Amino acid sequence: MVHPFLQVQNMTGKLRFEVNDNQGCFIFPETWFGSLLDEFEELIDAYDADEISETSYINKLRRLARQENDFIDVHAHLAYVFLEQNAPRKALNAALKGLAVGNRLIPEGFSGRIIWIHPDNRPFLRTLYAAILANAHLQRHQDAIMLIEKILDYNPEDNHGARWLLGPELLRTGAHEQARHILQEHADEFSPYWYERKRTA
Repeated sequence: MVHPFLQVQNMTGKLRFEVNDNQGCFIFPETWFGSLLDEFEELIDAYDADEISETSYINKLRRLARQENDFIDVHAHLAYVFLEQNAPRKALNAALKGLAVGNRLIPEGFSGRIIWIHPDNRPFLRTLYAAILANAHLQRHQDAIMLIEKILDYNPEDNHGARWLLGPELLRTGAHEQARHILQEHADEFSPYWYERKRTA
């Protein structure tokens, strides 16, 4: 069976969000396929291969963001490079710009899934995870928890491993009982949780 989203084409020239059977999916516009995506992927490859400097990489990402603000993945990659620079405030600002694009398109009251298996969903989920990391670095633990719960609701498969951050973030807010439950539940899957558990004893 072909998933209905795989047959959807977006000829509007704008990023869209479609809902089918309580599953949401971002759909890239056809105009993005070609020069924009090619330039973005070449930029990522060049940076990963150390062919361009970090400063050049950031400047080129920013130029792409000015060119097409709705291209969420640009904001995600800016957020991650700022996290690598230990600049969580800049990372959070970049991530929030990307999330604003996605949240503007998601219908109010939407409570369905936005799963990783659909490639066009991945930039939004990447950006959401970057915002979690930035909030955790900034010790905004309640905000981090809220976003962890959101990403787990959207994508229960949890491709980024956000669930491993939930117990420690709860612990840092003083929610010891809830943290203990989470840490005990996942201690066998994630060994660092054994050490976190001792803090709740």
